[in-house]
Amino acid sequence: MKHKVSIGLLLLVCILVVGCSSARFNIVGMWKDDRGTIRSFSDNGSCKNVAKIDIGGPSPVYSISEKVDSNGYYLLQVSQSGYNETTFYVKVTNNDEIQIFENAGATKALYSLKRQ
Repeated sequence: MKHKVSIGLLLLVCILVVGCSSARFNIVGMWKDDRGTIRSFSDNGSCKNVAKIDIGGPSPVYSISEKVDSNGYYLLQVSQSGYNETTFYVKVTNNDEIQIFENAGATKALYSLKRQ
């Protein structure tokens, strides 16, 4: 009987832990906008066609916040060579569709992207 109670408690704890955890959105991959432009985020932190900050030299790099802010946006920072830096606001529709905004109060997205 002791074994059954222990196993039951262990299962309950596992269910509660899984239910309370939230998976972080993963932006890594290729995304296509409405005009057909491919924008990409690599797992090594580099990105392509995300921000108009290309000054020549190394590829731009990005970082995205671990959690959404109080308005439901992930903060996406894109920089190149430490000189040019831009912050975007990412609204996740679902795992394969996102919108990127220039600021949190914007009503129109800069890009509506679908995962490729």
